[in-house]
Amino acid sequence: MIIKQCITALFLTVLFLSCGAAQDNTPREDDAGKTPVSSQKAAPEASSSEPRESPKTVVYYFHTSFRCHTCHMIESLAKEAVEKEFADELKSGEMIFKSVNIENEENKHFVKNYKLYTKSIILSLVSGDKEQKWKNLDKIWQLVKKPDKYKDYVIEEINRLRAPAKG
Repeated sequence: MIIKQCITALFLTVLFLSCGAAQDNTPREDDAGKTPVSSQKAAPEASSSEPRESPKTVVYYFHTSFRCHTCHMIESLAKEAVEKEFADELKSGEMIFKSVNIENEENKHFVKNYKLYTKSIILSLVSGDKEQKWKNLDKIWQLVKKPDKYKDYVIEEINRLRAPAKG
């Protein structure tokens, strides 16, 4: 009886952790350990005579090969919100939604780049070939069971990322 309870507890713990339910909301730092990367911005270009390309927004859903029902919901709700609210931007190429399996060799660098530890939605603002800033949507696990709030959160964070910097 005790062995069965131990095995059940171990199985539930592994399942809980593999689906990313344990969230760490501590601020992330860049490799230099200075400022949170999610709010880090690249330095402005020195020359203003060159035409500037409009920033592109990339909405990434990072996952592994194994995905539970909740993991699939995280992707589908985010994609649904983006497709409904930003249809014109998706059509014009100003915005891209990418589902990326981080277990594929060519995608493993994302784990380090974005300090991923679970399935995640990352927003990235890219100008030319340079990422200007990015943000990990760390509330998706808390909101996934509330679809309307989840979608509102994704839309709000995209708009916040794309808003011109103040100051």
